[in-house]
Amino acid sequence: MEDQTVNDTKKINVQQKTLSLVEKSISIQKDRKEQKQKKNEIFKTAIENAEKIALNSVCFPEDEIYRLLENAEESSGIKQIQWFWLLRNEEDFIILEDGIETPTRWNRNARKEEDIKFRFSRFFKKEDFINKCKEYYGKYNCNIDITRTKGPRWEISIKQED
Repeated sequence: MEDQTVNDTKKINVQQKTLSLVEKSISIQKDRKEQKQKKNEIFKTAIENAEKIALNSVCFPEDEIYRLLENAEESSGIKQIQWFWLLRNEEDFIILEDGIETPTRWNRNARKEEDIKFRFSRFFKKEDFINKCKEYYGKYNCNIDITRTKGPRWEISIKQED
């Protein structure tokens, strides 16, 4: 009878340890999920801010567009503003606005968290970004082209037909 009581006590202890491990595991999973959601929110806010900055770098205010077009050369009834932008290393990085938290990611090689850097060239390659620029300039009877010419060199041209 005493052996039965010892066995029952051992079973209860094992069960309590197992329950404790399960509760700890559930708590860890919940914490990880919350951390992931927070990181995703930070990333989403940061990439939206970076895109806004990239848009503002090529989508000029209306008065500036007209001022630039006024001084632009005209050929075959088309006024064109054209410039080249060399996006090498630091020039390519977008500096987020104050108050926007920089997202991070785990670097396995360095075994530490690193800041995620957004690049102008990343946006210039994306079709939806280019379409937003075209939509913006369409309001002013203009068209914009953003083209990678050679290496880190980008050509940006804004054309207005009379």
